Amino acid sequence: MVFMFSSMFLVSFVSATLWPLASEAVFLAYLHQNSDALLPLLMVASVGNTLGAMLMFELAYRSKAWVERRYGHSEGDMARWQNRLRCFGSPFLALSWLPLVGDFLPIGAGLLKMSRWTSYGWIAVGKTARYSMLSWLVY
Repeated sequence: MVFMFSSMFLVSFVSATLWPLASEAVFLAYLHQNSDALLPLLMVASVGNTLGAMLMFELAYRSKAWVERRYGHSEGDMARWQNRLRCFGSPFLALSWLPLVGDFLPIGAGLLKMSRWTSYGWIAVGKTARYSMLSWLVY
């Protein structure tokens, strides 16, 4: 059981970064093997995936100045993107579970220096909803 939960955490954490891993497949495989461990698996996968996305948010948040120097983005460019993102706001981060584009949403939010705790909350909602929906589809 310890191996199952630790590997689920690791795979879900890494899959929230830019390294593609199929955390959904691992989640469903473990769920198929241990149907009585639904709630613990759901919590471990959600926490791991949320923490991975939070890491990406923090790395982007802290590297904003470097990105601006490296790629020549001015404060005006960032302000323009920030205004565009305000139409959707932090709830847009609930879509960070989406394949391919979802991993870039926390990075963009970090670069735009969106509110940390609000962003974390919406990321957690999206990540938990994904694994909840997968388990609902199985049962």
